[in-house]
This record gives sequence, C-alpha cells and structure tokens, in this order.
Amino acid sequence: MYLEKMNCKCGKIAVWNYLPATEVAQTYFCDDCVPRGCTCNWRNEEYDGVPEHRNWRRITKEEYDAEMKNFYVFNKKLKNNYKKIWEYTDEKNRPYPCCEYDYNGSGYDVEVD
Repeated sequence: MYLEKMNCKCGKIAVWNYLPATEVAQTYFCDDCVPRGCTCNWRNEEYDGVPEHRNWRRITKEEYDAEMKNFYVFNKKLKNNYKKIWEYTDEKNRPYPCCEYDYNGSGYDVEVD
C-alpha cells in the first residue's frame, strides 16, 4: 500500500473536502471547482465592523435576495441589511466556500493498494 493525492473530478489535486458528506456524489474539490459563497461567511458591519487588512467584498442585492428566499429563520445580523453585509475573499477575490468545507493546501492523501 502507498499514499497518493485525492483528485477532484477535473483531475486537479483536491484541497477542499466537504465534511458532513454522507450521500453527496462528490466531497473532494480542487480550489477552482469548490462551490463558493455561503451565508455562514457573511458579516454585518454594524456588528462585526469592516476588515482593514484582509480581502473582502460587499454582498450584492441579488445574492442577498436569493439567499433570503431560502432562509427559514432570519439571523437578526443579516435581516434587511444587504447594504451592510460583506464577506472575506481569497487572494483572487473569490468568496470562501461554506464553513463545512475543510481546507488542506497540500491535498488529501488516499491509500492505494
């Protein structure tokens, strides 16, 4: 037996893993294929301030409206405040994946016979 890196469906090394996966078709993703953006990463400047030394972006009204349709319980920090909602972004200005994804920059090992 030996170890090799887990690959994303696209063939690149997987650096993201969806942790609560049970019956999900794909749980390992490369940095380009991982689904990005989630309300778990949204912040409200009234409660959290605005970051000074990290990349971030404001949420658009379209993103806000789309997510609020799916919210069963409104988080008081997010409700009716789309102009004040922001999220951290990576060095390419992309939103981070949901907090349920684990990141390993060197990839995930899998045992091979």
